[in-house]
Amino acid sequence: MVRYYCGIDGGGTKTAVLLTDEAGHEAASSQTTGSSWIALGEKGVADLYEAEIDKCLKQAGAQRSELVGIAAGVPCFGENKKADEAITAFMRDRFGETPVYLGNDAEVGWAGSLGLKPGINIVAGTGSIAYGQNSRGDSVRCGGWSTYFGDEGSCYWLGRNAVELFAKEMDGRAEKGALYEIIMDEFKPERPEDFVNMAELKYSHDRSKVAGLQKYLLMAARAGDDSARTLYLAAADELGLMVFAAAKKIQIPGEQLGVSLSGGILHAREFFFKRFNEWVERLGGYYKEAEMTPVQGAALLARRKYGGMREQTV
Repeated sequence: MVRYYCGIDGGGTKTAVLLTDEAGHEAASSQTTGSSWIALGEKGVADLYEAEIDKCLKQAGAQRSELVGIAAGVPCFGENKKADEAITAFMRDRFGETPVYLGNDAEVGWAGSLGLKPGINIVAGTGSIAYGQNSRGDSVRCGGWSTYFGDEGSCYWLGRNAVELFAKEMDGRAEKGALYEIIMDEFKPERPEDFVNMAELKYSHDRSKVAGLQKYLLMAARAGDDSARTLYLAAADELGLMVFAAAKKIQIPGEQLGVSLSGGILHAREFFFKRFNEWVERLGGYYKEAEMTPVQGAALLARRKYGGMREQTV
């Protein structure tokens, strides 16, 4: 009998599922909508995961009895005890004797980017969060606690700061730069105030739309806008601070401190990466490009937990 392992990378906007065999070879995969319990409810998350797992098993011509273990990265997992317990109970009820491991989606990002090795992965897309483990298996999560007072260094944070900078330039609290001209040219408001009103009414309640405004900040930075470039340096400092705090909390020594970074922030690499890497090097660590995708990391995590893979210690 073939033994299969399932990895799930849940997200706010999309969810990826991967079925692999014992050697880690892909047997089937699927992608669907987001799986946040805030949007779907706890039962809705389990319903979605179950449907996608069954879809993958069907693609592979496999039965549930051949599924050895499941590892899923769930959005917002670890932030609400009752929700965590409910999703876990629903999943265990659906899959019976097949063991299920649930963690935050940042954990599967770490598993994929660093291949289960000690270190820290930072996701800086719409939001931002850091997750890492040391050689003893101690884990740490840093940042990403709230849309309203968190997600520092993310595309959402930069988009919000771009609107703030535009408003300051409109008022005369900051000198007008390329960002001001780009916004006026792209949105063509009758008055500058109309763009601020548009941002408040049409963008402020949608994280992805606010994050999308970051592209105008990037255009301004590339046009030589010093204020825009300063915001990218500030983002680098926020993300670097996450690495610093996480590494200190679980005492990852420098020689073991691999640090990876993923997300939309990488589109602006030329304006923040050097500064970010200075934080990594200050800790004696090293930057590492991602080895695998988050969903591949989830499948790898399932194999380690339920397939007898040896723990990575170096």
